[in-house]
Formats: sequence, structure tokens, C-alpha cells
Amino acid sequence: MPKGTPAPLVNKINDALVKVMDNRAVRERLHTLGLIVVAPERRTPAYLQTFVEREIEKWAVPIRASGVKED
Repeated sequence: MPKGTPAPLVNKINDALVKVMDNRAVRERLHTLGLIVVAPERRTPAYLQTFVEREIEKWAVPIRASGVKED
């Protein structure tokens, strides 16, 4: 979602997605496609925010050192 999206909207969409991911038929279909639904504690907006921040921090130095440029 775009930066600045109101928290109530983020939470409402997240709640709907979690409900879908908890649906047995959806989980089974995702499994047949080779996908795994993440554990409930990894489905929150706060977790995703922390994860993304850590990934940026982890990969920023090696990416810069590689000389890769954005197109």
C-alpha cells in the first residue's frame, strides 16, 4: 500500500486477507500451487514493516557494492 495509507484501512485490508488465508479451500489451492501460507504471527502490518526494514538494511551494502543501477 502507498506510504501514508491510514492505519484503519491497512488493518481492515489485512484482516480480510488473513480471513482468506485461513480458509481451508484457499490454503489447499495455494498448496497445490507450491505456495505456503505464512504463520499467523507473520501476517501483521507491523511484522511486514519490520521485515522490509531489515531486508533493506541487510541488502543495501552488497547491492551498492555490486554497482547495480536502477533502470
